[in-house]
Amino acid sequence: MFSGRRLLLSLCLGCSGVSPSPDAVVRDSAAQSSPSSPPNQLIILADDLGVDKLDLYDVPVSGERALTPVIDALASEGVVFDRGYAAPTCSPSRAALLTGDYPRKSGVSRALKVGGGSSLNPDLTLLPRVLSEQAGYRTAWFGKWHLASRPRECEHPIDVGFDTYEGSIFNFTESGSLVAAPTYEKWEKCIDGVPERVEIYATEDTVVDTLEAIETLPEPWLIVVSFNAPHEPFHRPPEGWHRREEFDGGKHTLFLAAIESVDIGTGMILEALGEDLSSRTNVWFLGDNGTPDKMLRLPPKQGKGSLRESGVRVPFMARGPSISEPGRRDAAFVHLVDLFPTVLSQAGIEVPQGIAGRDLSPLLAGEDGAETRDALLWEVFHPDGDLTGRISWDRSYTDGDFKLIERQVWGMPRRIEFFELEVDDGWDVRDLLRGPGLNEVQQEAFDRMLEELEQQLPVNIVEVPVPT
Repeated sequence: MFSGRRLLLSLCLGCSGVSPSPDAVVRDSAAQSSPSSPPNQLIILADDLGVDKLDLYDVPVSGERALTPVIDALASEGVVFDRGYAAPTCSPSRAALLTGDYPRKSGVSRALKVGGGSSLNPDLTLLPRVLSEQAGYRTAWFGKWHLASRPRECEHPIDVGFDTYEGSIFNFTESGSLVAAPTYEKWEKCIDGVPERVEIYATEDTVVDTLEAIETLPEPWLIVVSFNAPHEPFHRPPEGWHRREEFDGGKHTLFLAAIESVDIGTGMILEALGEDLSSRTNVWFLGDNGTPDKMLRLPPKQGKGSLRESGVRVPFMARGPSISEPGRRDAAFVHLVDLFPTVLSQAGIEVPQGIAGRDLSPLLAGEDGAETRDALLWEVFHPDGDLTGRISWDRSYTDGDFKLIERQVWGMPRRIEFFELEVDDGWDVRDLLRGPGLNEVQQEAFDRMLEELEQQLPVNIVEVPVPT
């Protein structure tokens, strides 16, 4: 459990209230790669962080935002994608990262619950196993997993292909096997398949495990840092894990403080890389879905869980040796599914054909004429799992000018919403189908989007089973 490092980290935080100096973290120089090795990949996921909570995104919101100097600096050192997307909830975003494909491939379409939904199938073609078997990567995941649905499923991340896993299998809003009412400071931790009850602030624990891996893992490596924060339960982080001068007693301030804990932890991890390892490591910082409704300061009040823009637009940035022209921004459509083919390509592995993900390497390198998406599609269905049909299916299509969201439920009228994004500063606020009618341009876009959805993401609705 690396108690010595935890003590050092606690002392640094307690004394200064900020992340430790680079001298506080010492790397084992033996764990280095040869110059010809592919890059390391460090993927940092913030849970429930939409673009509306960071100053670096030009989003028309009122009120205070989190203090995130580390994330801001990371953005200035790499490339920021202004149209970065994820799934509307946690589990399908993580499945997208590991499969590079739509939910219909993994069967994971909604946030998994203990005893509800279908765990990610370990027999799929998954990122850690491909990297390990075809390019010799060592792989580790630290923090929240949220790809298993059965109780006592501590071994699931290892079954999926990670060499090392340490963290919480479920949200802290769900009862764990060893902790009846988990919190950020009292929760069940799975360590390479073995559950253990811990009383360590979860963000600190994730950071410490990551620092240890950076010191010891042979290169090349893939490390996924999946912070629980700022996801519920809302709480006041310990001293040194936030940048608040005062708390007003409201949940929104607690949410901002939790975002700051992610920023502080990210700073410690980046410091641990140092200049030498940073030159061989691509760093990704992403949100896994939009901001929850109760914390959203952006109309409409449809964030996390919704296919509206505020539910799926997330921070999306990268820094490292594969990125040219640091400090630039890119307006291309990108999604979490793109990490799968991008990481494989950078490892020298042939990217599987027919997946939804796109290799972002040409965009990262700033190549002229790099191929980009014309639009972004997504889906949410019920129930999860490998089934021949679903009783409900939501689909969305966004091309930057217009957005269409369609919902089909067995036995119910088809529901469609259609938005012209430019009218609402890039957001989907006014449903054109509630207005006087579509003009010629709008009608053409509407018809084209419905046709593309039918071609690329066909649905199979089945009758709702009658309970027995």
